[in-house]
Amino acid sequence: MHHPGKILLDAALAVALGGDCLAGIGVLRAEPGVSGPVASDPTVSRLVDVLPASGPKALAACGCSLLPCGS
Repeated sequence: MHHPGKILLDAALAVALGGDCLAGIGVLRAEPGVSGPVASDPTVSRLVDVLPASGPKALAACGCSLLPCGS
């Protein structure tokens, strides 16, 4: 099972490396020694599908906070 926060981190890294779609995460998957285990494309897609409907629960699962930094 992949942590939602790690999936989002991997997706952000894929975009930073030039990816233009969710499948760009495959670049990270090809180098497990660098980024560790990376979720499959279907797992990433499922997370992206449920995030908007989950709201605060999704943020909590990712370890995010709605409070400003320093609060």
